[in-house]
Amino acid sequence: MKEIIFWIIDIVCLIIIICSTIKIFKNDREIDKMVYEIKQRHFIYLKSLNGLLTPSEALDLINEVVTLPPLYYLGIDDDLLKVTLYKRDKKMPNQMGIVVGEFILNSYKANELISFGLEVLKFIGEKEAQNELSRIS
Repeated sequence: MKEIIFWIIDIVCLIIIICSTIKIFKNDREIDKMVYEIKQRHFIYLKSLNGLLTPSEALDLINEVVTLPPLYYLGIDDDLLKVTLYKRDKKMPNQMGIVVGEFILNSYKANELISFGLEVLKFIGEKEAQNELSRIS
């Protein structure tokens, strides 16, 4: 009888060990994904310090630093350092937007992208204030 009880305890312990091992491997994969994402983000930041970002990476960095109001979005020209600010218009097909402003960047360096993002927010604030004043008048 004691042997059967020990045998059942051994099986339960084995099941617990197997379940724990599976959880560890599952967590290990999640940790690997997290580390990969952190490495990718770090790589983008290093590229931004040297000004070696692609236009889409620069746009992603701007959007990561600055949150634009819901109706606005940025578009970037692939071969130039030109960024266009759009405002979504429900009257236009496919939620396309109206060009609100165009900006020329000197480079894709991180400090310039951050200051550009703040400049865009200031520009949007001024435009919204002008629109409110014109509605009131």
